[in-house]
Amino acid sequence: MRPPFYIQTALMSKDIFILRDYARVLDASSKFLLVEHFENVSDLSFKSRALERIDVLIFDLHTIEVTELIKLKIAFPSKKILVIDSGTLGVLKSMSVGVDGFLSDRKNFKGLLDHISVVVNGEKALDQACIHHLFSYFRKELQSDLTNREREVLEELSLSRSYKQIADKLTISTATVKTHLEHVYDKLNADNKFDAIDKARAKKLI
Repeated sequence: MRPPFYIQTALMSKDIFILRDYARVLDASSKFLLVEHFENVSDLSFKSRALERIDVLIFDLHTIEVTELIKLKIAFPSKKILVIDSGTLGVLKSMSVGVDGFLSDRKNFKGLLDHISVVVNGEKALDQACIHHLFSYFRKELQSDLTNREREVLEELSLSRSYKQIADKLTISTATVKTHLEHVYDKLNADNKFDAIDKARAKKLI
């Protein structure tokens, strides 16, 4: 096992500024070295033997697909993978394939060094922005659950019944029907009744 001051890293990114900045930050530290750079997966495959000496692979998510990350995890199970991306979708995709760390701010150089240290020790490294993305996503998922009454109203609407027909069947006012539907649209992030019905069916809510 290499001593902690000799952690070797490789970066995949087409951004020459990221490469320049990361090389400067990593090589200036007393623990890390940037020893390889790949522009794409093909480049990485061509230099696959070079990966044998790498401790942490750093990926700009703009340069690699999730399916390729999965293949890398299978091919190099002992390698730690740190992903850099700023979006919620990037967080979710990365977490779904079991990456070891996620950094949402490319310019957070201290965070980069901290994340590398954490993943090398076998732990997961997520910054605050990443945690916020995940929390917001799952909160919306939880909030998308419809109440029994909202399901009933949407179910009736999916049968092409009018607001008045729905109100009469459920023994509520048409105003209440509209209120329930407003809540449904908000929870499902739907633009109209057709969109709401499609999304509810996709989620098996009706």
